[in-house]
Amino acid sequence: MQARNDKELNLVIYGIQESAATTDEEMETDDKNSVCDILNSLQVPTTNVTNVFRMGRKLPSRTRPLKVICNGQETRSSALKNAKKLKDNPNPAINIEKCLFDLI
Repeated sequence: MQARNDKELNLVIYGIQESAATTDEEMETDDKNSVCDILNSLQVPTTNVTNVFRMGRKLPSRTRPLKVICNGQETRSSALKNAKKLKDNPNPAINIEKCLFDLI
């Protein structure tokens, strides 16, 4: 039951370019900043984001999705509700969806 509740706090964001940074710490910081920029543009508080990480193996031919773990369901719900505003974003390939699977 707890695992289901935890999954209800997750989001997946597709279409954010991979960082060009060379160290893992710099890549994580770049990813978190990118997520915060997107959530800020949707008027979603970023203080409730607990973790951001890339899913899958890094391949030069594709961009890996970002899994975003939120503190509360309100943050997730607001992001999903406001995701339609991303169509006005300069990068229309960015998409936010529910994440109901568990990795890591």
